[in-house]
Amino acid sequence: MMSFLATLPAFAQEEDISGYFSDAQKYPTLVIKCDPVLLIHGDLAGFVEVNLGQRIALEGSLGILLPYYLPELIDIFDDKLTNIKGGVSYSASARLYSKKRKAPEGFYGFTTFRQRKYLTDGEYNLNNKDFILGWGYQFIPQNFVTADLYYGIGGRVKKFNYNDTRETDMGGAAIFLIGVRIGFKII
Repeated sequence: MMSFLATLPAFAQEEDISGYFSDAQKYPTLVIKCDPVLLIHGDLAGFVEVNLGQRIALEGSLGILLPYYLPELIDIFDDKLTNIKGGVSYSASARLYSKKRKAPEGFYGFTTFRQRKYLTDGEYNLNNKDFILGWGYQFIPQNFVTADLYYGIGGRVKKFNYNDTRETDMGGAAIFLIGVRIGFKII
């Protein structure tokens, strides 16, 4: 009877589970990236992606907003953006990679929260909050160099802060996101 119970689990397994125990990929992995497309819009940001498993990754960024830049399409006719002195930006993103490849390589879907705080002459400050859903493909042409192509759609909430006393909601807008991130796989 004992020998029957010992062999039962071997017959009950229908799928190959050796991938769960493979030492080929260690987690977490770390990828450091920059986005030259965001630099066109004055956002000098650095990105860090941490892969927590074969399909799940978290990405964050921190950057400075430069005073000289090409405004995004939805901001071209906004007269309050003429006296920009700079600012800060940050974002947080969750990624889910496809089953065909292991993170950080392959197709993925993502959701992102991004905030940009623009500083002006001291009269007011602009605060953009973006919520984005998107898709992308990240590949590693060399062992450590990465290229990440992505696009997404979402919404933006704009708020103005006058003299640090009151915040005024200036409405929202639809945004379309497209970009290329280039980086290095560290671990």
